[in-house]
Amino acid sequence: SSVFRNVGNGSKNKSNSSVKLYGVQFADFKDNVFEKSKAIDMFLAVGDPVIMYSNTTFIDSEKIKSNSDKYIFITDTHNKK
Repeated sequence: SSVFRNVGNGSKNKSNSSVKLYGVQFADFKDNVFEKSKAIDMFLAVGDPVIMYSNTTFIDSEKIKSNSDKYIFITDTHNKK
């Protein structure tokens, strides 16, 4: 698992995100914590992408920005305080 704490909040972050995915076809995020961080930014371009999030927790963080709704949450916790 990984903890993303206070990621993407700097003035030099031009993408305004903690993680940026562009054109990804398959991604499986497991057991991650995003705390006081910017959103995960996804641009799902072609084909039939499969993006899965399981046991992903957002604590005082932005969630997901995406041009598509082709992602799945499995056992997630949003904006836990």
